[in-house]
Amino acid sequence: MIRKKNIIIAIVIFLIFLLLFLFKIKNEMTDFEVCYKAGKRILLNENLYRLSDGHEQFKYLPFSAYLFIPFTFFPLTIAKGIWYFIVLITYFLSLYFSYYLISEKRKKAWVLILLTFLILAKFFGRELQLGQVNCLIILLLLLILIKMLENKEFLSSFLWAFTLPIKPYALIFLPYFIIKKRFKIVLYGLLFFVIILFLPSIQYGIKGNFLLLYKWRENLSLTTPFLLGSYDNASIYAFLIKWFGERKTLITFLLILIFSLLIFIMIYIIRLGNKRKIDSPEILESSILFIFIPLLSPLGWYYNYLYSIIGIMILINYFKTFPKTLRYFLIFNFFLIGGTLYEVIGKDLFRIYTQFAIVTINYLIIIAFLIYLRIKSSGPKI
Repeated sequence: MIRKKNIIIAIVIFLIFLLLFLFKIKNEMTDFEVCYKAGKRILLNENLYRLSDGHEQFKYLPFSAYLFIPFTFFPLTIAKGIWYFIVLITYFLSLYFSYYLISEKRKKAWVLILLTFLILAKFFGRELQLGQVNCLIILLLLLILIKMLENKEFLSSFLWAFTLPIKPYALIFLPYFIIKKRFKIVLYGLLFFVIILFLPSIQYGIKGNFLLLYKWRENLSLTTPFLLGSYDNASIYAFLIKWFGERKTLITFLLILIFSLLIFIMIYIIRLGNKRKIDSPEILESSILFIFIPLLSPLGWYYNYLYSIIGIMILINYFKTFPKTLRYFLIFNFFLIGGTLYEVIGKDLFRIYTQFAIVTINYLIIIAFLIYLRIKSSGPKI
C-alpha cells in the first residue's frame, strides 16, 4: 500500500514538472542554449569563445563543451527536455545524498527533504529556467564527499577534477584537502585536471588548444567586470559594491577583512572538529564550504545559493538543538531565503531584497548557525 502511494506521488510530481516544462520552461533555458551551441561548435573544430555572442557567452573551459555533444544530435527543444529532466534527477539525488550524509537523523527523511526543497525552491526554479549546470556540480561535490569519507581517494580525486572544467567552484576544496592532509586527492586531482585540460589537443592540436585556452581567459577578462555589480549577483564582492558603491579602497579593505575572518573561522572549525574527535567532521565543514562557493565567487548569482543544500538540511535536522529565540530567528531567516518571491512580498520589497543582495546576509547567518552547532559543547557531534 505504501509503495503504491509512493508511486502515485512520484507520478503526480513527474506530471507537474512535465507540464511546467511544456508550458513555460521549454521557451527559456538560455544558458543551456549556450552550451548546446558550444557542443555544435566543438564538433566542427570551431572557436568556442566569440565576443559576437554578446550576453550569451560560453564561459566554461573547452573540455566541458564535449559534455554537450550528445544533446546536439537532437532538435533544440528535445535537447532542452532531456537536460531539464537531467537537472531534476541530479537535484533530487542531491537531496537524497544530503540526507544520506547526515549520520544522526533526528527527523524523518520526507520532512528533511521536503523542507529543504521548499526553502531552496526559488533557486531551483531559476536553475531550471536557465538550464544551468549547478545541480550536476552539487551532485558531484556530494559524491566527492561521500567517497572521501569512504577513503576512496582515487575516485574522489577524479570526480573533483571532473567538476573543474565545468565550473571551477570545487577549487574551494583545494586548501581544505591540504589542511585535512588528503594529499592523494590533491595530487591525483591536479593530475587528472591537467589531462582533462589538454584533451581537446587531440582534436584541435596542442597549439589550437592553447589558443582556445587563451580565448577563454580573454573572454572572461573582457566580460566579467561588467557583471560584478549586476542585479542578480549576490557574492560578498557584489554585496559590498551595492552597499558602498565604487569606493575601491574601502571595498578592498572590507574584502580582505571578511575573507581573513572566514578563513580563520574555517580553520578554527576544522581544528575544533579534530580536537573533539568528532566522527565525520567533514560533513559540517563541507556544508560551510558549499556556501562559500557563491559567497566568494566574483559572480555568485543568487540562485547559486542552491549549494547550501546540505547546510540547510543540517540546520533543519538539528533545529531543536537551538534555544527558542534562535529557533524563531532561524525560521525568519529561512522565510527570507525561500519566501522572498515577487508574488509573496510584492514588487517593491522584492526589488529591495534583490538589489541590495540581502540573501548574502541571510547566508552569513546560516554559516553562523552551522558554526554554533560545532562550537556548542553539549550539542550534536557533527
